[in-house]
Formats: sequence, structure tokens, C-alpha cells
Amino acid sequence: PEYLFPVFLVVLAMVVAFVFVPADLARETAALDRLRTETSLRAIAAAKLIYYTGLLLVPLAVFTLGGAVFGYDVRPLSPLAVLGLVLGFVILAAISMTITVLTRFQASGRFLNVVLLLGTIGLSGLAFPVGFFSPVRTTIARLLPTHYAMITIRSGMLKGAGVGDFFGWLAGLAVLAAVCVGALAASLAYYRRTSP
Repeated sequence: PEYLFPVFLVVLAMVVAFVFVPADLARETAALDRLRTETSLRAIAAAKLIYYTGLLLVPLAVFTLGGAVFGYDVRPLSPLAVLGLVLGFVILAAISMTITVLTRFQASGRFLNVVLLLGTIGLSGLAFPVGFFSPVRTTIARLLPTHYAMITIRSGMLKGAGVGDFFGWLAGLAVLAAVCVGALAASLAYYRRTSP
């Protein structure tokens, strides 16, 4: 059961990133004209991203409490686990928000986000090490940032590994998170320029 703690935590974060964040952003559709004139769309998107990233502290606290109640040796609040979860979440939430904006907040964007959620869960190798999979599936899993986020989270929660042990991977996830946030900013600029 201890091994599944990080899996449940990551799947929960993925559902929030691909379902709740885009749905919350899409609810703003009616107010977009007012938001475009009174404040920056970037500020609204940044506020949502920061809010939902901060909201990850709730499941981290719940998983810490659950681990203590059941007597499991898990450390959800270890720095490595928290950094892996936050960086992975920012990557996925920025991707889902970019899709939502590029599809102009339509249902097709939400559908595409759910498809990406299911594909990411299925292909990332979250529950089993990639050695259990075929060579093709192993290669696909190693191309996804969620695979690396999962390894850092699992290593921090279950093995007590430190940030220094995975500094290169965390740096790679941070660069990818910056690229995804940049793509979100570019999609917002495109939306603003092309909206009537």
C-alpha cells in the first residue's frame, strides 16, 4: 500500500490539472471581454495556476495524515516529493490551460484535455517501473515528464531521497515548466489579438 500512495497523489494532481483547472478557466468565458479591458488575461491565468498549485498542499497534508494513521512509512512533505509534484502539476496545468485557450474555451478543448489525461495516466508508467513494459512502451514513458516527476515523488516519499539526488531531473522539469508557461502566455496573447 505504501508504494501506491505516490501513485494516488500523482493521479489526483493530474485530474486537477486536466479537468478542474481548464473547467475553472472556461467558466471565465462570459467575463473575458471585461477581463481583457480591466486586467491582463495573463494575470488571471497566473492567479489560477498559482491557486491550484497551492491547493496541492491539501492532498499532501491528507496523504501525510493518512500515512501516519495507517502506520505507513511515507513522507509526502519531503522536499523532493513536493518539488516533483509541483513541477509536474505546473507542466500539466499549463498544457491544459493552453489547450483551453487555443480551442477558445469550447467543449472540444475540455474533451482533448480528458483524452490527454487518460493517455498520460496510461503511458507514464505511474504504477509500475518501466522495466515491466515492452521496449516501445518504456521509450514512450521515458519521453513523458510525468514519468520523471513520478520517480522523484516516489523517491522522496518512500526512500527519503534528497533534492540533490535528482537535481538534474528537477532542473529539466523546471525548464519544461517554464516552456509550458511560456506557451500558455503565447496562447493568451494570440487569443487577445484574434478576439473580436
